[in-house]
Amino acid sequence: MPSSVRPDPAGVVRRGEAAKQVASYLRRFGEAPACFAGGAVLGCERLGTMEVYGLVMCEAHGEEAAADALEEISYDLEQELGRLDNPEVRPVIPHLAAALQRSDGILGDEDRRAEREGDALLLVAFPLNRSKAGGETIAYAEDPDAHGRGYREPPSESFRRYRMLLHRHMRPTFEESAQWLVETLEEERVQVAAQG
Repeated sequence: MPSSVRPDPAGVVRRGEAAKQVASYLRRFGEAPACFAGGAVLGCERLGTMEVYGLVMCEAHGEEAAADALEEISYDLEQELGRLDNPEVRPVIPHLAAALQRSDGILGDEDRRAEREGDALLLVAFPLNRSKAGGETIAYAEDPDAHGRGYREPPSESFRRYRMLLHRHMRPTFEESAQWLVETLEEERVQVAAQG
């Protein structure tokens, strides 16, 4: 199980004592707040246990959102740090190079866990709902081998790219404290995640 320590310096994902909104609500009202991720859009009735982008989420929706958020951060870090490893760029001083090497995996096991368990977390948070899922998603769920014979990627991969794009916008929005926009983007992200 993930550590209760913030896995990222910006506080995008907060669990345990770091989830200050959950703790504050619990102290004030004697129970945890409702899950935002599923609640506003899908009617999740579970109580919040963690925060992602400052939004209170239950464990299922929170772990799924956290996996994608941390995967997006990891990808961004890889891209940024990769710019320094370029023969056309003046080499960094050895001390900085050593510090960058030590910073590899700054998110710890969180980003690797996200990649490894992302699909499973997605299915726990958003089980296939045949009345809401698209035809291609249903066809893939019924016979993934037939879908693959057409050399097409699973529908979840297309939806994954859309989720990553939304996360790419959610992080800077969260960092700028534009919570109303984070909430709007989260409602879109939940719709996409439920299809995947």
